Amino acid sequence: MYGVDKNYLLSEDYTYEMLQYYNGNHSDFIDFLYDADPKTDNYNWRHFQLVQKLGGWRWKGIFTYRKTFVDLIYNKSLKGIDFGGSQRPISEHLDIVDIEDVDLEEFADEIDSWIIDELKAIGCDTAKSVLEISVEDMVQRTDLEKETIEEVFRILKAEFE
Repeated sequence: MYGVDKNYLLSEDYTYEMLQYYNGNHSDFIDFLYDADPKTDNYNWRHFQLVQKLGGWRWKGIFTYRKTFVDLIYNKSLKGIDFGGSQRPISEHLDIVDIEDVDLEEFADEIDSWIIDELKAIGCDTAKSVLEISVEDMVQRTDLEKETIEEVFRILKAEFE
């Protein structure tokens, strides 16, 4: 992987190379569902030319989450990284990293909409943003009862177990 380091992955050069032959901007590319269509010039560029420089990583995933990944990839204390995606870890000896968060709307079948609205009103729109606040702080910042908040925490924590 010639020239691929932390600085390169965070650089404008990397962004330029990933977006080569793509008719859109960075945000559009991240949301573009058909980027793996071999009929596109961008796909052909990334998979047959740029791969010579980058190697065989899942580069759109790295590109999408690069601010998170670069610190993990170049962390010498980690033996390996298991990003999940299966029923169990690859190895019990690997550090498991969960970069995914879940929008609170995804819990609408388990948490009443008025409770979700109350959480969003204080700036919590994802599961992890709720779990980062203590139950006691949540009681003071919302009009929710302690028992309600504890139930919300139980539901949200179950998502990440």
